[in-house]
Amino acid sequence: MLVYSATWCRDCREAKRFLEKHQIAYTEIDIESIPGAAEEVVRHVGKRAIPQFVLDGKWIQPNLILALVYDYLVESRGWNLPAARSVATTQMVDAAAKARSQTTFQTPVGFKYIGQLIREDKIALGGEESAGLTIRGHVPEKDGILAGLLVAEMIASRGASLGEQIQQMFKKLGREFWPIRENLHLSDEQKANAISKVAVDNSTLVGRKVVSIDRTDGAKFVFDDGSWMLARLSGTEPLLRLYIEADSATASAKLAREATAWILEN
Repeated sequence: MLVYSATWCRDCREAKRFLEKHQIAYTEIDIESIPGAAEEVVRHVGKRAIPQFVLDGKWIQPNLILALVYDYLVESRGWNLPAARSVATTQMVDAAAKARSQTTFQTPVGFKYIGQLIREDKIALGGEESAGLTIRGHVPEKDGILAGLLVAEMIASRGASLGEQIQQMFKKLGREFWPIRENLHLSDEQKANAISKVAVDNSTLVGRKVVSIDRTDGAKFVFDDGSWMLARLSGTEPLLRLYIEADSATASAKLAREATAWILEN
């Protein structure tokens, strides 16, 4: 097991104490002192969030946890209700809901929109791409402790690791989902150029046929092979966020490179 951490991270210290108490061997990767470590975290989980645990070389995407937990709640609680996700979140949530004969609410980025659906008792689970989630009957805000407890319950109940459950879900849904988030630090000129580009209703983009465009929050282009890209200005940082999803890690990485190049070109 690899543990990505930093000396200033309180949660990292608690996690390492837990592992040591239970004699679980791990190798620590300090994102502040090891070159490229912080970038590796961002590449896999979409932001500089620690601690991160890598088991047998496998990263678990926070995005995908939402689909698993939704499926588990319908199965275990009998909550035959829709799911909800932000526009930037994996469409594996939609596929999991559809497999349960349910629909999915899509919201702008911002948990308040999901919280309102919880208040109205319209969904079993709602979440955003960082795996912030809440569930029916709980507080209308993201709750990390609840998320951790639900994941632990799901693993114990199903008797399968997260990695195994993700692979089982991919098989059930008939395809894989590989979300990526890139943070692009742009000059004012580049930002203006990017905003101008995504405002156009293109029929093709980065060599792909566009089948739908969603402007719920930013500009989301869905392609004919099921992959998609979303470009939106961050509401908290001076950058443009680029969200990508395709059916393999290779395809997602390729689309991310091509989309980044398209945004940056004059």
